[in-house]
Amino acid sequence: MAVFWGSLAAVLIGVSDLVLIRSSDKAHIVTIMVLVSAGGVLTGFAALLVVDSTIRLGDMALGALAGMSMGAALALYVVSMRATSVSVTSPIVAVLNSLWPFGYGVLINDETPERLAIAGVALGLLSLVVTTWSPESTGNLARGVALALLSGTAYGLGNILLGNTSEASGMWPAVTHRSAGVVMFLVVAAVVGLPRLAPPSVRLSPLVAGFLGTGALVAFLIGVQGGSLSIVSVSMGMFPAVSVGLLHLFAGHPLRWWQAVGIGGAITGVAVIAVA
Repeated sequence: MAVFWGSLAAVLIGVSDLVLIRSSDKAHIVTIMVLVSAGGVLTGFAALLVVDSTIRLGDMALGALAGMSMGAALALYVVSMRATSVSVTSPIVAVLNSLWPFGYGVLINDETPERLAIAGVALGLLSLVVTTWSPESTGNLARGVALALLSGTAYGLGNILLGNTSEASGMWPAVTHRSAGVVMFLVVAAVVGLPRLAPPSVRLSPLVAGFLGTGALVAFLIGVQGGSLSIVSVSMGMFPAVSVGLLHLFAGHPLRWWQAVGIGGAITGVAVIAVA
């Protein structure tokens, strides 16, 4: 079931990216993320109605810290892409997002994946690089790579923090995760002097993206609270392959032949993990 929950999270993140891309050029990313996080808070509270959840302050604190870590990761991700290009940033962030939790699960939590599962992980991570790579590279390469390394590490840290929440806490970490995001992005908007809310015509897409993204967070929490952090994280980490495929199908983004091969490789890697 760990692979199922991780894969479901990957699909939901991919759909969320597709929805969010439609509004990302109509308002500042910080302003948009206020609404994404707010939509996530509502979804988190809704999840409390269907998943047995107990208030545990330690787990809620972990959720909040994860929210701040992932919020910082997103900001670093955007700045990295602006410093160089998506072809440099995306592969680094995608791999580290999976690799840090996988390493933590194996080395710290003493999780012992089967050899076949490890082969699936290796295939999936390699496929991520292939899927997200493109030949265009501009700007300050050293700065872009450094920021991408920080972003991928911050994403991985957020996953590790969520992976350490207890099953008894249920969805409360998701609520504090998104609540921390709202507060953080509101503070950033105030400091930078940006509007706190996007124009009315732009508000629906970020809210829907927040609903979908928190659905992914819920799936991730269910998976890691009852299963393997390493396997769930790697399965969820395949989301860039989902995003690339959906953006090609529904938003007209180009899909190069090697990216199609990478998507197939990512799917195969998850399937190998599932049968291991």
